[in-house]
Amino acid sequence: MAEALEKISNIERRVKVTVPVAPLQDQINQRFQQLTKTARVQGFRPGKVPLSIIKRQYGPDIKTEVYSKAIEERFGIVIEENKIQVAGMPDIQHEPLSNIDDDFEFTATFEIFPEVKDIDVKKISVTDYDTDVKENDVKKTIDTIAKQRSTFKSVKRASKMGDKVNIKMESFLDGEKIEDTGKENH
Repeated sequence: MAEALEKISNIERRVKVTVPVAPLQDQINQRFQQLTKTARVQGFRPGKVPLSIIKRQYGPDIKTEVYSKAIEERFGIVIEENKIQVAGMPDIQHEPLSNIDDDFEFTATFEIFPEVKDIDVKKISVTDYDTDVKENDVKKTIDTIAKQRSTFKSVKRASKMGDKVNIKMESFLDGEKIEDTGKENH
């Protein structure tokens, strides 16, 4: 099971877990048997594909599926046994699952919820600040909000101060175009 529960920081932990493969072999064989009934392989009728071909074609995928589920279950057991509250998804590292034939190890690095100790609120002091809000401050804030929420409409007149202008730039040197903004307007 859990070989080592390592404390990396106040909220980060790492655990190494060994997964025995022998109990998983039955699950893998059951998946192969299910696939022999439904698999579609060129040259064979459904339900008539030999087990050796099923193992060759689907073996790595089935092993990966079964081993992944075993890793999730083992990690859950370790968390329950150690009464750990995991915060977020763990980072699980292991060798490629399709290449595994014997018992294997995985390492899970994860964060936990920090321990919050009892707080004596009578000992906490709160500073109450007085703030003077002037009429100028209110006007400035309203003007800022108005600018942020403003919408623009097209008008048929010359632009003036405060208007939003949409331009397309082109540069010429000696009558020859040397640069432009392309289809993009600014």
